[in-house]
Amino acid sequence: MNAMLWIHKKCISDVHEAIFHSGQIMRIIREMSKGIRPPWWPGAIYRAGLVLWTDALTHNESTSPNQQGQYTPPGSSVPVDRLQANDPVIVRYVTRREGVPTLTKRDGTPIGIDNGFRVLSHCVDVIEEGIATRFSDGIRGKLEKLARG
Repeated sequence: MNAMLWIHKKCISDVHEAIFHSGQIMRIIREMSKGIRPPWWPGAIYRAGLVLWTDALTHNESTSPNQQGQYTPPGSSVPVDRLQANDPVIVRYVTRREGVPTLTKRDGTPIGIDNGFRVLSHCVDVIEEGIATRFSDGIRGKLEKLARG
């Protein structure tokens, strides 16, 4: 087992739970009015994004070079940042491991989480949807730097 997969397995014991919680963080923050979001909300998006990005990196590490970008587990789409925690689709994803987790653009377009660049870019977009502060600008810069490699 290579180092990235070992670290992933050691740090995230239940990937489905981690993806679910990361998506719920994004959902809750995006549902809040921009004017009442707590000052730390960009940090929450950053942390959720790092969890999803780390998972995406392991997909790239675990597939052969000619399979990269083609990771698609069987099942239907599960918009982890769009559905409530008690939604039957989310419950099946967390308990039975059914479905393919996705994020959702502002226009409703699903985004696969198997590509780290795409995940980080989406987190930048979510931060740009809010009211800009020095903190959010700093977080956005960190995400953009990570996305560049």
